[in-house]
Amino acid sequence: MPSFEAKLAGQTTIRLNKEQKRCLAHTDGPALTLAVPGSGKTTMLLCRTLYLIEEHQVDPKKILTLSFTKASAKDMLTRYREEFGAFSGYDLVFSTFHRFCYGLLRKYYGKHTLIEGGGPIKKTQVLIDLYKRINGDVISEDQLEELMSVIGYHHNAMIPVERIDTQIKQVDRLVQSYREIKRDNRWIDFDDMLLFTHSLLTNRPEITRQLSERYHY
Repeated sequence: MPSFEAKLAGQTTIRLNKEQKRCLAHTDGPALTLAVPGSGKTTMLLCRTLYLIEEHQVDPKKILTLSFTKASAKDMLTRYREEFGAFSGYDLVFSTFHRFCYGLLRKYYGKHTLIEGGGPIKKTQVLIDLYKRINGDVISEDQLEELMSVIGYHHNAMIPVERIDTQIKQVDRLVQSYREIKRDNRWIDFDDMLLFTHSLLTNRPEITRQLSERYHY
């Protein structure tokens, strides 16, 4: 890859090591890169994105870049523009998993109200009210944090509530009631974004196929 490396060396401060070059050179098919914090994963990812476009003429619109946090997605976009803005006019989209999933759900499931992330309806208040109604008591901050952890673990790990070790009273009923009240009011939380998208892509193969055709990388 002398031409691409020369371009990087000539117009950026980036110098890739041997392991980064191996990751960069991978083109088609899945690849998993594992590395410790601060080892240059983001730098490699950004260079690989540019490499696909510049060296393999991949349409930028066919590249989907996802991160877990807004801060990380914003950081990647900022760094991409700062490092490659001098010779790359491609405007790429760096998104979070949740934002990407929310876009799919709005398109295929219709509008729902998000009860996390600063909206008028708060997930915490919904759970506080449910706990008071079901257990006849005020939930403490520690209990609320534990209840939210149980719900998240139950959803994301797909583990039955009864198998989760917790001291929350009537936790099965709380989780079930929380699910029902969200369904009845068309509310979703961050866990639902991932769960519903998983269900959508599992049960609607035509949508999965459309996404596969749209995003090649």
